[in-house]
Amino acid sequence: MYYLRRIVPEKWDNKVSLDAVSVSDLSTGDNDISVWQINDMNELEEAGLTIAMTKNILKDVNVVIMEDKRLIELGLKILDQPGKSHYAEKNDSHKNISVPTFWEIGYLTEYIHNQLQDEKNFHYFAEDELKETLYKVAKDGSMNYQFMADKDSSRLRGTLIAICCEKKDSELRMELEKMALKK
Repeated sequence: MYYLRRIVPEKWDNKVSLDAVSVSDLSTGDNDISVWQINDMNELEEAGLTIAMTKNILKDVNVVIMEDKRLIELGLKILDQPGKSHYAEKNDSHKNISVPTFWEIGYLTEYIHNQLQDEKNFHYFAEDELKETLYKVAKDGSMNYQFMADKDSSRLRGTLIAICCEKKDSELRMELEKMALKK
């Protein structure tokens, strides 16, 4: 099992293991660090979309990939905490790593720093890749895109409509456009 954490690469690149800037990328207001669980690497692209869809607009996402065994070896506790992604079907894959003291956040920071030394433990989801995944999951029905009828999701709806236009998918496009008219 793996856990993905969104990171800002500039806060980790060319930094020492416990650099304060790196630690600041793990800021917490409740002693928990948000992560998203995947069972294997086949789930990576949908997890990236899930993370991106915690916002109302698709933008590039950078994640570090952490192994559950190593987190447990470090004495870090993984807690269930439903996520807040627009990709609601994946919200149960959200977890928190408990960091009640500087020790735990230090262990986590060192581990992430070590993970980033090998590019296989890092993934960059380009906006185009996220858009392709969005279209795929909307089209195959694994994501219920009805939430896009809400005003707050109009940018995501617009993105999906644009993708439908590019792919000449008039059926899905018209369905999305009708949502906008209903609100």
